[in-house]
Amino acid sequence: TLIGFRDFANHTDDGQQGLWLRAFAGGDGEVSQTVNAAPGAQYEFSTWSRWETGYSGGLDDPSVTTSIGMEFYDASNNLLGAETLDLVDADQENDGQWRQFSLSSTAPPNTASVRVRAGATGMYNSGINPQSAFFDDFSLVETLSELSGDYNNDGVLDVLDLNLQAAAIADTNADLAVFDHNGDGAVDVADRRIWVEDFKMTVIGDSDLNGSFGTGDLIAVFQANKFESNEPANWNEGDFNGDGVFGTGDLVLAFQAGGYDGNAAVSAVPEPACGVIALCAAMVLLGRRRAI
Repeated sequence: TLIGFRDFANHTDDGQQGLWLRAFAGGDGEVSQTVNAAPGAQYEFSTWSRWETGYSGGLDDPSVTTSIGMEFYDASNNLLGAETLDLVDADQENDGQWRQFSLSSTAPPNTASVRVRAGATGMYNSGINPQSAFFDDFSLVETLSELSGDYNNDGVLDVLDLNLQAAAIADTNADLAVFDHNGDGAVDVADRRIWVEDFKMTVIGDSDLNGSFGTGDLIAVFQANKFESNEPANWNEGDFNGDGVFGTGDLVLAFQAGGYDGNAAVSAVPEPACGVIALCAAMVLLGRRRAI
């Protein structure tokens, strides 16, 4: 075998056995491990490595690649994304010195597992001894999601998160550590605007969360037929202020926020009724008057 765990491959004297790459035998060698992972979480994989004087991977030969990698898979074991660090590019040298290397990445949506690996391909007997390479002290660290506003930790900011936020607005015992983004001791429309404008980087009224608020968004929310019905409504059904229903207040908020773009692209949908157009125009005027 081209790889093995040996005492002499240790990075530290009191450590366990490190990984030995027997480059002089020629070929490829790799060690890997797969563990459960969560979408949206940040992962950092690190290891220490040492190359001897004659190691073929450090002799300026592009046919030999020594690297570490991190790969994300879904529940069906489909590859979702990968990160690789070539140790030559990371300035490892054939000088017998231990150096630490690491790479980090955020798990994409639908991630179920992460696979980390270390090894080399194309190794050969260089004729220069000693010529082995070593890895030791592998570490994979998971940190909390860095995607602010991703309440369900699925790696994306979408209407599902806005639905959870609306539920928190209605809940007098909502978790302030999660939902109170401005630190005022309450979960309300101000936090809604922070989610939309700062986290998602769009505008109030963008019902499909495509980055703009235009006629198409208005048509879509009115087609849901929940305006002033007191029926429960989601963001994509017109509940822009997070009170759980679609009413005049949502339209006032959307137009007062100032993000309406009448030239935004409109999907192919039936023409709205004249009453809807008139109502939206009234909201525009109301928003302008209150802003004066």
